[in-house]
Amino acid sequence: MRRSGFTMMVLFFGIIGSLYVWMRIDLLRVSSDIERLNDQRVELEHRQEVLHLQLSQLTAPQKIAQAAKRQLNLEMPQPGQIVMVASDTAMASNEKRLKNAVQLAQRLNVTPHRSTY
Repeated sequence: MRRSGFTMMVLFFGIIGSLYVWMRIDLLRVSSDIERLNDQRVELEHRQEVLHLQLSQLTAPQKIAQAAKRQLNLEMPQPGQIVMVASDTAMASNEKRLKNAVQLAQRLNVTPHRSTY
């Protein structure tokens, strides 16, 4: 009986020791993964900063104007060449405002003032 108790004790400590070794190995693996991921994060953050800098440089108005002139032979428009065009949405909005103003004036019995310009 002493022999089976000793065997059980050795078996118990063997299992506990194996579990301890397995946990330490797993801890080392997880630590290595965390370190690798942190290095990757730092590298990606650096790359993101470089890309943001490139984006701001490429979208700068001066850069766009230079590229338009150099690559497409475009020039800045002369003062008389710029024409403002109203969109359909803006025109519809103005018509609706005018209609609402007329309806309000009619409800208030106000006659519209006509200018003689």
